[in-house]
Parts: sequence; structure tokens; C-alpha cells
Amino acid sequence: MELQFGFILLVSVGLTYGVAPYHDPHCGGKQVIVHLFEWKWTDIAKECERFLGPKGFCGVQVSPPMEHAMITTDGDRPWWERYQPISYKLTSRSGNEAQLKDMVQRCKAVGV
Repeated sequence: MELQFGFILLVSVGLTYGVAPYHDPHCGGKQVIVHLFEWKWTDIAKECERFLGPKGFCGVQVSPPMEHAMITTDGDRPWWERYQPISYKLTSRSGNEAQLKDMVQRCKAVGV
């Protein structure tokens, strides 16, 4: 009997949380993010302050920040080179670690 009760309780709790509406505690009612792929950290910080924050954007998705391979094809550098990491250093063609930290702080300060 205890085993059946435990099973029923477990299933009930699982179903309750499984069908509960999604709640994101990080955005305070905001629902829109923007993907600023290939942007420099300094440019993203300015965009947060000038446009994204005042317009109520929730967040920014950025390109991978880690150091990556440098691949040259016919003089151009392909977008996918960012996904070829060579270390965990936060230096890429978007900027350095200090610029990344500054961008995060500035975007956070305006609610993004």
C-alpha cells in the first residue's frame, strides 16, 4: 500500500510540474532576444545602451567568445572558424576578455 501511494504521489508531482506554464525568472516579462552574430563586444555594448535596453529586449545571443582557429580561404575568414576552439582564452575576433566583461556589465545595467 505504501509503495502504491509513493508511486501515485511521484506521478502526481511529476505531472503537475510537467504541465505547469514556463516561467523565466531572468527577464521580468520580456520575451525577445536578439542574435548579434559576428558583432564586436564594444558594438554590442553600445547597441544595448542605445537600442536594446530602451526597447525592452530580454537578452543578446553572441558569437562564441573563446580563442579559435584562424582559417583563411581565398583571403576571407569564414563564419564557422569561431566554432573551432583552440583554448579557453576569452579572445576572439569580437574582442578581448576586458571588452567582453565590459559589454556584459553595460548590457546588464540597461536591463538586457
